[in-house]
Amino acid sequence: MATGYVNKRSQRGDETQVNVTPARGCRECSGAAIVPRMADIDVLVVRVYLSEDRRHSATLLKRLREWARVRGATMFRGDAGFGSHDEATELPSVVEFFDVPEKAEEAMALLDQIVDPGHVVSWPAKLRVRP
Repeated sequence: MATGYVNKRSQRGDETQVNVTPARGCRECSGAAIVPRMADIDVLVVRVYLSEDRRHSATLLKRLREWARVRGATMFRGDAGFGSHDEATELPSVVEFFDVPEKAEEAMALLDQIVDPGHVVSWPAKLRVRP
């Protein structure tokens, strides 16, 4: 969509018309754009807390991708952290993914085989998609 200021929105069926006032110097703004209405689907977000053992993280990501076939996963590496073991020798890492609840629950069952209890957290969320 063009970069400008939204002045007015009007809804027609499955589309929303957005009237745009061009920003100064904006040559791409044409005045009006049709934006499809978005839909929300229920998902389950799962976060897995690990220590930075590259073999363990690679195994986890491989199983999420190839076995569970979740929508996608992201691994974050922390600068510092502590947990129940209070061992600061390895840096923390977090793997996060989401999918529809049924598929995320299946993935969590696979995680039970490779992740210690107490390291997996999940919560429901909404995913905004185009219908």
